[in-house]
Parts: sequence; structure tokens; C-alpha cells
Amino acid sequence: MWYCIEAHVRLNDPGASNGIQEFWIDGQLEARADDLDFVGSYQDYASTRSSSRTYWNDGSPREQERYFDNIVISTAPIGCLAP
Repeated sequence: MWYCIEAHVRLNDPGASNGIQEFWIDGQLEARADDLDFVGSYQDYASTRSSSRTYWNDGSPREQERYFDNIVISTAPIGCLAP
């Protein structure tokens, strides 16, 4: 089964906790935080990395696999492709 997962991240203003991180699965908002401090007081910043890794503190409870297809990085929402 395939899922459309979209994420949005906006860095905070230096010294403020107004950063945003949001996740949608198949067009439905699943998680959102809008009080994040990603950069502290640092002023010369830019987002230069994207990661799709998953971390389990004690390892995965079972063997698993995942596949990625049609990855897009954009400055605006693009929506999910029609099935």
C-alpha cells in the first residue's frame, strides 16, 4: 500500500519560538507544532537538508522495509498525485 506523505517546515525567527512543522498523510493533517525553536539566536541560517529516516530507541520491534517514490522538495504545497 502506498501513502502520500507531505511535510512543511518553517524555521523560526532568531530568538523566537515560532517555527512550524506539519505532516499530512493522504491529504489529512496528522501532526502540527507551531512553537518550535530550530535555530536559537543564530541569524545566518538556511535549511539545507532533508531527511526521511526513522529512529527507534531500542530498534524496530520487527523487520520492516519502506520504499520512496516521487520525492519532491518545493517552496509551496503540491498536493498528492491522483491514484
